[in-house]
Amino acid sequence: MRKKNIIIIISIIILVIIGIILFIFTKKSDIITSFQDDFIFFKIFNNSNNQVKNNIKYHEKESYIFDVKYNNLQMKNVNLVDTINPKTLVKERIAPGTQGHFYIILKSNKNSKYNVRFVSKNTKPKNLIFYIQNDENKYTSLEELEKVLAGTIEANKQEIIKVNWIWEYSVNNTEDMEDTKDGKNINKYNFDIYVIGKE
Repeated sequence: MRKKNIIIIISIIILVIIGIILFIFTKKSDIITSFQDDFIFFKIFNNSNNQVKNNIKYHEKESYIFDVKYNNLQMKNVNLVDTINPKTLVKERIAPGTQGHFYIILKSNKNSKYNVRFVSKNTKPKNLIFYIQNDENKYTSLEELEKVLAGTIEANKQEIIKVNWIWEYSVNNTEDMEDTKDGKNINKYNFDIYVIGKE
């Protein structure tokens, strides 16, 4: 009888040990699976995040998007303060030493020619200049800049024009006096961008 009890106790102990081993193995498997799932999710999220970052080539606030169509004229109003580099911002106004950029984004569902035009709403500070990304030429006015902003956009593609601007500190007394005068008379510079589609 005693021998039978010992066998039963040993059998129970073995079953408990097997149960514990199975429980640990199952938990370990769940942890591994969970880790693998988390790793895969993180990898997908990271790739997705990188794709989003790679696709963000311009900031929404600084971007003016036009759908180029034949015989169609579109207009967007721009306040240059909205396009300023915040590191150079002086009391919420443009002033000597400030700079920034904005994007003119053109898209079309067919091959189209386009022209970009600007109409200033107030007087531009004299020493504020514009230049296009990857172009060494500097333009003293938007009306001068618009002469080079014409071309052809391919169907279902985007043409992104980055226009940089800077109001440099003056280098002589005459220019310094001009900057002082312009700085007092203006705290923003407004203009309209027009895009004309052609066949």
